[in-house]
Amino acid sequence: MALQLRNTVGSMVAPAPIGAPAGFLEVSLRCGCISIADSETSQAEQFPDLQSAARALFHLVVKRFIAARPDLLWIHAGVVAYASRALLFSAASGQGKSTLVAELLARGWGYLSDEIAPVDPVSGNAHAMLAAYLWDLGQFGKNSTTFIGRQGRQMKRPGQVNVKLEVDQGSLVAAHIGGTAVIVSEGTLAL
Repeated sequence: MALQLRNTVGSMVAPAPIGAPAGFLEVSLRCGCISIADSETSQAEQFPDLQSAARALFHLVVKRFIAARPDLLWIHAGVVAYASRALLFSAASGQGKSTLVAELLARGWGYLSDEIAPVDPVSGNAHAMLAAYLWDLGQFGKNSTTFIGRQGRQMKRPGQVNVKLEVDQGSLVAAHIGGTAVIVSEGTLAL
């Protein structure tokens, strides 16, 4: 059973911890059940089968990531990538995020998550709506369809968002946001 658990969560396993540890989880087989002990709470939970133990372990690891990076927004979402772009879709449990991720993977998209996504507060999403609002107010000239938005200074996380309006025959058809990106969180689980 321990080998099955290791195979189930194998993609999160590393030979040694990398970076600063956010706590430790110990998985063991006791009295025919899988036990997961949490160093943070000093408590252990027992699971009768592999699936429930793997799910609990996954959620404990996700909670550790969230606790280690309170500066990020954590969204319950599926995330896939294609052509150097990512698509994030948020929904409540049971609404088909994992199914949609699986369908997109079958069509050549890359997997990022089907459960949770860390998002930097300087994501720029509000700037697309701001661009549409400013367009409606007539704040752009015929040759001026770009601007740089700044946010995050109050959070001591300043960032910059490049915004470009797509105009067709005098009508706004899209607002594109962009900028630089970095990996904001990585982690491994050593069993």
